[in-house]
Amino acid sequence: MKFPLRLIATLLMIFIFLTAGSCSRKTDAAPDTDITLQVWEGFKFEEHTLFEEICAAFEKDYAARTGKTLRISAFRVPFDDMMTKVKTATLARSTPDICFVDALKVTELAYGKVVLPLDTLPNFEDTVDSIGRHFIPAAFGSNIVNIRGETHLYGLPAQTTCLALFWNRKIFRRYAEPLRAAGLNPDRAPGDWDEFILYGKALTHPTDGVWAYGMRNSLWFTIPFLNLYEAPFVEFQDGVFKSVINSARARAALSLYVGLALDHGIEGGAWKAGAKDPDQGFLNESYAMVFNGPWNVEKFKSSGLDLGIVLIPRLSKKQAIAAGLLPAEADDNEYESRVRSSSNVGGQNAVIFSSCAHPDAALEFLKYFTGREVQKMWAEKLGQIPVRLDAQENLDTSVFPEIKTFIEQINLSRPMPPLPLYGTLENDVFNPEMDLVLNGRKSVEEALINIDRSLVEKILTKVNLD
Repeated sequence: MKFPLRLIATLLMIFIFLTAGSCSRKTDAAPDTDITLQVWEGFKFEEHTLFEEICAAFEKDYAARTGKTLRISAFRVPFDDMMTKVKTATLARSTPDICFVDALKVTELAYGKVVLPLDTLPNFEDTVDSIGRHFIPAAFGSNIVNIRGETHLYGLPAQTTCLALFWNRKIFRRYAEPLRAAGLNPDRAPGDWDEFILYGKALTHPTDGVWAYGMRNSLWFTIPFLNLYEAPFVEFQDGVFKSVINSARARAALSLYVGLALDHGIEGGAWKAGAKDPDQGFLNESYAMVFNGPWNVEKFKSSGLDLGIVLIPRLSKKQAIAAGLLPAEADDNEYESRVRSSSNVGGQNAVIFSSCAHPDAALEFLKYFTGREVQKMWAEKLGQIPVRLDAQENLDTSVFPEIKTFIEQINLSRPMPPLPLYGTLENDVFNPEMDLVLNGRKSVEEALINIDRSLVEKILTKVNLD
């Protein structure tokens, strides 16, 4: 019997983590008066430069407070290669003390028992809930892991991001006449999804090579639709995780997602293999609107695009009532107060490996890096979202004005599915089924049945093992 290579790779990964999870603490550590913390990070050049300045400032601060000499030894690892290097280092029992990892991978590392639960360290000095009140909820939540009913905090958000709606003002002006004829304002982007479809029909002109929207067939880029409908993948019930993805709300969310292409014809086929992807299509003005994040703002602006960034549209009142998110008799005030935009969350979290000889000092560094002053500086100098809520107050956004929209957007975001093996969930469970739907070979209902079944077979059976 032949096994798929992807399955073999997944099983090998689980084996590596589970067999290496029992690694003991380093026994050849230097005295507590002379500490070195090795840090792996995947920051870009300008981020790395600022990170080194922050490390130097922490070393001075730590020495002044404790009388001990501490050195941060930072190594740059390409973000896309980080987990491969971590797995190799885990097998070789040569992990760093601290690592900045993809926020989606913290759960995996926690299940593998290779990172420390921070709330068990003596100098944590607070409860998880009280610490969490200082951070963006969705970003902080990506570090909370429930393993067979026991919940701990395994990292802190270090660099967070989300999706918002990018729109091309020039294209909107170009088609101002059909927009106005439809009763729409060409000087703003749509605010809800019923309105989005109306804008889309006025902005889609295939003979001009222009479509209203370009989208990816990717779970991460689809999560905002599921979050708008408050449709989770799993719930923790009776001591185990159970799949709840095959729900009426998930069907409505995915029907809206695929309907932009299949029912309304306002999407340019960017999701197809080999097609012009949304980034390129937005750059060459084929797509009037796309989902995108802070990482592409400067690239798009430097290309000369007349760029606008707004919140992802919320559900219309009609859609919210149909989904059971509002009562049928809800008035406009109730709609305004209860139905909001939503998005996903990504970025990097900082974790401490179980092999760290000085976890107390490592936690001090994590607290320092995620503190108000450092996060405020990080945001103002780099145009990134500060992970702390108090760092968002009185923030100077004069250099990066777009960051205000992303801050508002991420504070409305919801956590990603709290499961390990996210790559399996996206690449083996969700994306192939949605590809069949988009190609007209399955219905949303049929796809959800298979997604539910595969989620249980490929992930939950492993997660729920005694």
